Amino acid sequence: MTRTLRVNTQSLTGTASNDCVLDANDPVHALKGPAMLGTLTPESVLVAYDAHKRQQIAEQHFALRDQARSQGIRPGTPAWFALTQTRRR
Repeated sequence: MTRTLRVNTQSLTGTASNDCVLDANDPVHALKGPAMLGTLTPESVLVAYDAHKRQQIAEQHFALRDQARSQGIRPGTPAWFALTQTRRR
């Protein structure tokens, strides 16, 4: 069985005051942006992540291509398959 508690000004003991309100210049407000990723939406985070992964894959591809060229490995040969299958993903 769940219990629901409702808190409002009538249930508070004493009188309501402004003592519990943080000043607008309080430095704790500066922490809200980094804690909530600023104004990034889930869609923009996903776009940034996809762009990063595409760049990472392209860099790995070009490094692998340059390594194969420097070693004289041709595509489709057993050495090429060994080189491409052992790369880190």
